[in-house]
Amino acid sequence: MSSRILLRSLLVVIVSTGPLQAEETVNLGEVTVTARKMIETLKEVPESITVLDDVMIEERRITNVTELIRQVPNMHTVFGLSTTEVNVRGLNSSLFTFSNPIVLYVDGIPTTSRYGYDIPFVDAERVEVLRGPQGTLYGKDAIGGVINVITRTPGEIWEGNVRGELGNYDARRLSFWANGPVAPDLFYAGVWGSYDADDGWIENNNLALDDKANDFVQKRFGVNLLLTPTSNFSARLHLIHDEDTQGFINGGMIQSGALDPVTGLFAPPSISDFEQAG
Repeated sequence: MSSRILLRSLLVVIVSTGPLQAEETVNLGEVTVTARKMIETLKEVPESITVLDDVMIEERRITNVTELIRQVPNMHTVFGLSTTEVNVRGLNSSLFTFSNPIVLYVDGIPTTSRYGYDIPFVDAERVEVLRGPQGTLYGKDAIGGVINVITRTPGEIWEGNVRGELGNYDARRLSFWANGPVAPDLFYAGVWGSYDADDGWIENNNLALDDKANDFVQKRFGVNLLLTPTSNFSARLHLIHDEDTQGFINGGMIQSGALDPVTGLFAPPSISDFEQAG
């Protein structure tokens, strides 16, 4: 019995119409940060760091710290009762000091309290988020990390931006910023503001009260002053007015059980509590 082997050959012809051209190299600009309180490039920082500039903040529609945290790995926020509670890498907000494990810095001014943690990003130029203990540079409260907000520095020309939004439940949002020179090479000024209001989605059926149950109004206004008398010295002054008016609380989380008046701790619910509830 004989077998035949069929050999097939494939001829590939490459036709060239001209010399091959090298692909154009695209160089991305270096990202400059001040995470370690000195100016350096991002690749030089041996830290777990997330950097968002003003363009990224605008494209991702980030308006405050709560919305920023949702964009950062290993961090999330819990909606507490009228507070912003942050969790990072298993570290939670303190029940006794009402502080977060991440310190919020705005141009070098720290905030740890959960009641003052909702800073608007109207005038933010860059936000740097460092994950991990930062106590050496930022103090004992930075056990989980640092959110470092750098606002715009007034320049040699006047510039600004105005934005408005409308939404459901009569939601409206207005923000603006402007800065520039007052006396070139000596004194600069900037202003910013935001107005955020919503009628809420909960209706109040009590005829004696307003039908809007969880409406809110947030008004924030800031002034930024920069003095540069010499090339080696500069001073900045920030003035901020913050006003929040809120109706009914939308919801939140609180530990179950009753508060022990002696220890100040939440006692777990007993069997009698369940029997009374039933």
